[in-house]
This record gives sequence, structure tokens and C-alpha cells, in this order.
Amino acid sequence: MKKFFAMVLALAMVLSLTAVSFAKTVNETHQGVVAVDPVAHRYSADYDKMIEDVIQYGKSAYYALFTYDEPKTGDDDKETWSGDEDTLRLVSNSEMVDGMKVKVDYEMGKDLVADGGVAIVKKRVSAATTSSLLGPALTKADSEYFYFIEIKVAAKEATSDSDIIATLEINKSKKGDDKAADGKGLNYKVKDLQVDISTNVGYENSYLDSDLDNQLMVEGDSVEELEPETYYLLKYDYDEETELTFGLEPNEGTFTVDVSGQGKNLIWFDTLLNDAIADANPDAKIFALNFNNVKFNRTGEFTYEAEDMEYAYQLMADGSLKLIGEFDGEEVTFKTRVLGQYLFSDVELTAAPAAVEEPTVEVPTVDVTNPSTGAIA
Repeated sequence: MKKFFAMVLALAMVLSLTAVSFAKTVNETHQGVVAVDPVAHRYSADYDKMIEDVIQYGKSAYYALFTYDEPKTGDDDKETWSGDEDTLRLVSNSEMVDGMKVKVDYEMGKDLVADGGVAIVKKRVSAATTSSLLGPALTKADSEYFYFIEIKVAAKEATSDSDIIATLEINKSKKGDDKAADGKGLNYKVKDLQVDISTNVGYENSYLDSDLDNQLMVEGDSVEELEPETYYLLKYDYDEETELTFGLEPNEGTFTVDVSGQGKNLIWFDTLLNDAIADANPDAKIFALNFNNVKFNRTGEFTYEAEDMEYAYQLMADGSLKLIGEFDGEEVTFKTRVLGQYLFSDVELTAAPAAVEEPTVEVPTVDVTNPSTGAIA
């Protein structure tokens, strides 16, 4: 019930913020960009879709730019947009954003934004996936490529979410070269168009997300099939052993650990084999599981399905290999409370050679004050 009321309140705040923002951001010329969506979206390249969701550390937030349905003809200085949100459509015309500048005045979260992380970008958004982003505005568009303000969030590993609270201001001094049907030039200038944003930064896969059916609020004896190259922010409400499953067949393992009193933790892993290890062992069949050194309060047992595997190693920070684990048939197990980087091989492995630093050679310079002498400085 508490979650329901929280969702209703959040929705009311978003709707209120959107209405207020569009009411505030009326552009005097009304022939180019007239409004900015204050709601942050993340971009799914797999589906060409903008999704209203938490923005993840290390990724980007996108804020849609809007023009109105049909530019009018007549005196540039007297053109007006009606203010009707139903007439808005996403900007697909490059003339409307050419030379546009974005200024950000941060109230909170400036440290979360990557250096040089604010820009106007073009993204493909499929007409088949428009329901996530002000649908009426998209359905009237005649293109699938649209312009957005992008804010790149700095990469960070944290077990808490944060907020970016700021005012975006856009200005454009160029009118543009487009002309209306009567031949008169259209005015795409923009002056001091502002919108207030309040954007939550965290993780897409988090116990804070009520849409995940409590998968990431650990309340039972298993958390199944955590996928590689994906952050998972887990919180534990369980006082016994929990089994976490990683990877995909045939490169998969489980970690069983007592989570009594366990705090939140952030888990990430990939299955990419270190290039230097691969080069040093060209004839070996090797699988890798590389974790982000996530720590648990108690020591647990890692089990790996080791079909055709004879050796298990931990790849240490200095590049050395530490032999680990006990084999029992086609399984290998080892104890740990910190999940690091692991290699499983059919043959004994050789550590990659340490990188050799090239010696620095000091090159003499010619005294340019008298180059004819060839004197050395």
C-alpha cells in the first residue's frame, strides 16, 4: 500500500512538473524549438526506444526537444505557438538545432556529470516504440531521427542513488535557412528557453525498482541467472543461505553464502577473457568470470560447472595466477567472501608476461638561436 501511494505521488509530481515546464518555456518566435521535456529518458539501442526510467551511472539521460505541429507563415517577429501541448512534436530538422547552445545551472549533482557531458545529439527512435515518450508528439513526426539534450553521467559504483537537480537553458542565435510556404524565412532563434530537471541516478536493475517483482530484494534462498555486463543492486531481507547464479551455459557458476545481516551490495561481472592471458596460452580452452570485487560479510562457496576443465585460477591484481579450488567430477569449488576474477582451463596456464616499460630516451635539441652552427642546447 505504501508503494502504491508513493507511485501515485511520484506520477502526480511528474505530471505537474511537465505542465509547469511547458507553461514556462514559451519561445518568443515559436518557429523552431519551443519546449524541452523535463523528464529524463534512457536510450535502448536494441529497440531504438526512449524509456522513462532511472538513469544509470556511466550512461546518459536524454531530454526531448520539441517544436510545434506546423510552422506558420507571416511576420517572423509575430509568430506565436498556441501553447497547446497536443501540437508538440519532436524535433527532426537539423536547422532548428544548428548552433544551439545548452547551459546547465546545477543545484545538485554537478559532480555526477562527466566532463564535457552535455550536448545536443540525434537518436533514432522507432515509430513502433513511441508510447514511452509523449506519444502524441511522436505519432505526428515524419522522421525516426530526433534531437535530444544528452547529459552523460559519470561512471561510478555505489550502493545508493543520487539526484541531478538543475536548470537547462538553451539559446540559438541563428535563424536558419528554411522558408515557409509563402517564401518568407522562418525564424529558428531561441533565447533563454529554460526547463527545470530533477533526475534520479542509480541502476536500472535495483531493489528500488518496484517493477522487478522484488527479484532484487533478496527474500529467499536463490537469486537466479544474473546476466553478464549488467549491474545489480541487491538488498537482503533474509537470514539464511542464498544461492546466486552467474553466467550462461557452459560458462556458469553459483555462489552460496549466508546473508544474515548482509547490507546492500552491487554486483557486476563479465565473461571476457583477458587478451594477454589468451595470447600467453594459445592452445588452452579457457573460460572467464570477472567480478567487480564485490564483498560479502561472510565467506561463501563458489561452485563452477567445470566440464572439460582441469584447472581453476584467480587472476590477481598484479597479473599473477593463483591456483584455487577442489575438483569433484565436473565441478570445482572454492571458498571466498570477495568475488574477483577467475579462469577455468583444460590445461595448466601460464601468466601473461609483465609489461615492459620502454626506456625514456632524451633527444638533444638544436639551439635555434644560431641554427647554422648546429650547436646543441
